[in-house]
Amino acid sequence: MQVVVYEMFNGLIVNSDVEKSINAILFSV
Repeated sequence: MQVVVYEMFNGLIVNSDVEKSINAILFSV
């Protein structure tokens, strides 16, 4: 779970697609 959060945080910074990243995590979990 922590790894997913870390990956999500990295994705937000790299992609800058906050909504997309959050949606991807929600659907993943």
